Amino acid sequence: MNAHPSATPAAASTDGPTGNGPPSSAAPPPRAIDEDTVAPMHPARDRGTPRAETSTADVASEPARQPAVPAFVTARFLRVGDDYYFPDRTLAFVDRGGKLKAHTHNAEVIRSLVAIAEARGWQAITVTGAEAFRRAIWREASLRGIEVHGYRATGVERAELQRATQRSPDARPPRARDGSTAGPSHQDLGAREERLSGRLAEHGAAPYRFHPQGRVSYYVKLRMPDG
Repeated sequence: MNAHPSATPAAASTDGPTGNGPPSSAAPPPRAIDEDTVAPMHPARDRGTPRAETSTADVASEPARQPAVPAFVTARFLRVGDDYYFPDRTLAFVDRGGKLKAHTHNAEVIRSLVAIAEARGWQAITVTGAEAFRRAIWREASLRGIEVHGYRATGVERAELQRATQRSPDARPPRARDGSTAGPSHQDLGAREERLSGRLAEHGAAPYRFHPQGRVSYYVKLRMPDG
């Protein structure tokens, strides 16, 4: 009589729950990280104000407007579509028209994003992302008189901003609630109208008034008749 080979028991599967303990719970999904972005803060529209009628024919006939970008930004970065790169081909930021997304906290990128916001007339902006990025945008935008939402500055940071506002030649007074700013004084207007004559000694591009944080502008040095 032939003996039948005994069946080998199958190994227990470890994929599913076992009877020895409760089923293992799935790992929670990773928390999404906010992107470093700058966008305009649109004022809320009064619900009682009727919505203006817009003709689709008029909209179709109007040419598409290109978002404003300062000349020094286009000269500093390489643009490929909506992407702006450093000369070494590292992505600096992305311009979506109504939103700017930074890929680095580089100081040049911070200045460029705020300059773009200013060129597009964004009097108030909202900022998201890392605290360091939001702080840098808040400081740069505040120096230009742009209201910032999304970052709450400390008392020390506000004191530092006030001191920088007094020292920086590019700093602008903060906007009032009606969006107005203080105009130039009569002394400032008189200084602008002053005319000088002499022999050209030197000219070129340099920070405004040679301040380390000043914007790049064109300067001229004259040699006066009295030396």
